[in-house]
Amino acid sequence: MIETTTSVTASGSSGAGCSMTGPYYCNTHTDTVLFFEKGKTFSNCPISKSKKGHSATWSMMNDSKAVSISTADSLAVSAEP
Repeated sequence: MIETTTSVTASGSSGAGCSMTGPYYCNTHTDTVLFFEKGKTFSNCPISKSKKGHSATWSMMNDSKAVSISTADSLAVSAEP
């Protein structure tokens, strides 16, 4: 589970431009984290019953362990020791 009590420094909604590079979590599915680059567009959250994702509000998290991914299809879960 992602710790969501860290201070939020940036946020945005699907379709809006990202103002700060970093890892963001979906406010609906707080364990879904994607990496967005400044100037790129926030995508939909990939989690949904229809497999098409849903509009989301993304909040930046302060977690240096977040992993950059290129697409939602490449999401992978890894266990840390």
